[in-house]
Amino acid sequence: MPALFINLGSISNTVTNGNNDYVVVGGDGNNTLTFGAGNDQFTLGNGNNSLTLGGGTDQITAGLGNNTITTSGLGADTITLAGGNNTITVGDGQNVIQAGNGLNTVTAGGGNNSVTLGNGSDQVTTGNGASTIVVGNGTGDTVTVGLGANTITLGTGSADVVHAGGGSNYVFVSAVSIASATIMGGLTNGNGSGNRLVLTSTGLVNLVGVSGFETFQLASGGRNSLTLKDTNFARVPSGWINIIGGGSGDTVDATAFSAYKSLAVIGNSETIFMAANNTLSLYGGSGHEVYATNDVIGVTAGTSLNIIGANDVVYLGVNATLGLYGGSGYSVYATSDVIGVTAGTSFSLVGSNDDVYLGANASLSLLGGSGCIIHGTSASIGTAAGMAFVLTGQNNAINVGGSGDTIGLVNGFGDVVTGSSAQLLNTSITGFGTGMGIDFNDLVPGTSAFSLVYKGDTTQGVLSIVSGSQATQLQLVGNYTASLFHTASDGHGGTLVSYG
Repeated sequence: MPALFINLGSISNTVTNGNNDYVVVGGDGNNTLTFGAGNDQFTLGNGNNSLTLGGGTDQITAGLGNNTITTSGLGADTITLAGGNNTITVGDGQNVIQAGNGLNTVTAGGGNNSVTLGNGSDQVTTGNGASTIVVGNGTGDTVTVGLGANTITLGTGSADVVHAGGGSNYVFVSAVSIASATIMGGLTNGNGSGNRLVLTSTGLVNLVGVSGFETFQLASGGRNSLTLKDTNFARVPSGWINIIGGGSGDTVDATAFSAYKSLAVIGNSETIFMAANNTLSLYGGSGHEVYATNDVIGVTAGTSLNIIGANDVVYLGVNATLGLYGGSGYSVYATSDVIGVTAGTSFSLVGSNDDVYLGANASLSLLGGSGCIIHGTSASIGTAAGMAFVLTGQNNAINVGGSGDTIGLVNGFGDVVTGSSAQLLNTSITGFGTGMGIDFNDLVPGTSAFSLVYKGDTTQGVLSIVSGSQATQLQLVGNYTASLFHTASDGHGGTLVSYG
């Protein structure tokens, strides 16, 4: 049956009809219309209209009046209003609602709805569907959604409120608006996993009113300064907050964290300020600067960063680059990485095949691994038992902490290898020569029971030294002449062996 046509004119009408399909046209009158479950089309003017419709698929277009529209059922309704203060209630269908700059109140069921509103102070409530909601630049917009995966875009107005029942929501908001907004996820099920806050502009980003969001995406095209707080972790079961996007020169301030919070950053050239006793993960990028003390820091392969702090535990992926700028007590775990430290910095390293560059008076403790190449001058290197490394540079102090080290010295004039007779036992040294020393710090020279013997060929030999009841030996790789070894007091009760 074809749709029935009704022309309301420009007067105020009260019409009640059944379940047929209708096409209704009206002017600027104030109409009260009640229709059944048909698929109806309404085109109305600027009056204040009241429409109550059944479960059909309805299309409603109205002007600038203050309209009250109620539909029900599973119909996919389309409602387009030019403006005015409208109250719109729709059922569980996939509805499309567009309203102008008035003060709109929209209540939708569990369908996947599309709601686009103007610059008024709007109130939007939806069920558990996956809705797309856009509100304008008005002040005090309130959006409340259920457990679905919704996309919500806020304008540049202030004091907006978003309440999301679960996770997997995307909320788009400007840096200007976020400071006064209240945006909360996971309010129904306590789980904001997958919720993402997307910044649509750069600038100062204060998340004081944000909770239940796992990921914050910074805008590009300028510098961001993001401040995080403990409250941001509410209803985030993973205990991790992720920072993504942005550009070079962004700042992330996490100094307000209490202990045992976890932050992941994906980006380039970030400056990150951490509170103590927290965890930071850097996923890729270069030029990061991290200010941290007593934190755990992990970086993925190929990432580069500088740390200014102390007592941090650092885990590097392969081919990463780490700079330590001052401080002490760092513990670094690394393989095939580049590590540079400034003068006076101290740290320990468990790693293999790393390139390590030490500033003057820096201190390195090698606690595990092998194959590291260390570049340093006037630095201090301590080792655990069984370490294998190459040291390039002069006037360095190498303090062995256990037997069986393999040490290569390159251009090592002024280098001194120090240890007790037990610690130096079975140590192998390559590159030992004129101007260098081996300090047996527990063997007293000059006693009647003291002896030093070298035996070897043109490629290697064994240096044996005895002082009373104490004896040790080590291997020297190279071509040495026994008569050119000399002993003297080290000035601290031990024996210094030199060559040349």
